[in-house]
Amino acid sequence: MYRIAVLIVSALFLLPQPLIQIIPALLVALMALAYLEEDGLLLSLSLVGAAVLLAITTAATWGTILGVAWIGRI
Repeated sequence: MYRIAVLIVSALFLLPQPLIQIIPALLVALMALAYLEEDGLLLSLSLVGAAVLLAITTAATWGTILGVAWIGRI
């Protein structure tokens, strides 16, 4: 499951938003450390952090799409 989360979070590196690469990089590093240390709590926390990050990024992207559509109506 963490492999899919790493793949999805790594896709955020491709977004052209400023300073967006720092948080996914930290989450990927935390997931790797938790996997190497076999720490279930840290892995769970990093997966929750990844889910929160994806929710925030999705909301920001959706807001941008709605904003562009709104500007197009003017």
